[in-house]
Amino acid sequence: MYEEFLKEKLMIDEIVRKIYEEDQHAMKLRLEKQQATQEYIRDFIRKREEWKEHERQMMEEENRRILEFSHQQQAREEERMASQREKEEAKARVQAELAQSIAAKQEAEEEMDRYLHVHIRTYICM
Repeated sequence: MYEEFLKEKLMIDEIVRKIYEEDQHAMKLRLEKQQATQEYIRDFIRKREEWKEHERQMMEEENRRILEFSHQQQAREEERMASQREKEEAKARVQAELAQSIAAKQEAEEEMDRYLHVHIRTYICM
C-alpha cells in the first residue's frame, strides 16, 4: 500500500512537473512573442522616423531648389528689364539728337530762305 502510494505520488509529481514545465514553456513563448512584438513596434517607429526625416530633407532640398530657381528667374528678369531700359534710353537719346538736328537744319533752311527772300527783294527793288 505504501509502495502504491509512492507510485501514485511519483506519477502525480511527474504530472505536476510536466504541467509546470508546459506552463513555463507557454509563459516563455508568450514572453518571447511579446518581446518580438515590442521589437517590431520599436523597429517600425524607428523606420517611420527615419522616413519622416528623409521626407523632411527631401522637402527642404526641393524648397531650396525652387527658391534658387525663383532667384535666378528674378535676376534674369531684372537683367532683361535693365537691358530694355538701356535700349529705350539710347533710342530716346538718338531720337532727341535726330529731332535737334532736324530742327537745326530746318532753322538753317528758314534762315536761308529769309536771307534769300530779303536779298531777292532788295535785288528786285534795285
